Amino acid sequence: MRKRTAVILPVVAVLAVALIIAYLSTFSWFYSDETHTKRVRELVEKRYMTETGEYTDYELFPLYNENEELAYFLVEFEPFGYVYIFINETCFLQFFGGYSMYTR
Repeated sequence: MRKRTAVILPVVAVLAVALIIAYLSTFSWFYSDETHTKRVRELVEKRYMTETGEYTDYELFPLYNENEELAYFLVEFEPFGYVYIFINETCFLQFFGGYSMYTR
């Protein structure tokens, strides 16, 4: 009985820590401004900068709220067009195929 408990407790502890980290990573404050910028760049590249797309280039501008926290991104496309990307506060449903951390 003690051997089984000695094996189960560490496994449960590791799973609990992994779940806590996964839950915390769904909050936007968990990421730095640089990480948000990198993630948005990857999303823009994947969605808009395709070989058959109408855009040739883009420029990314971070936009801050009244508390000087990163809240939005403005993406300006070449030769024309733009999109605002909002950073959601939380996106826990992303693990279940739901909402993303970013909304256009």
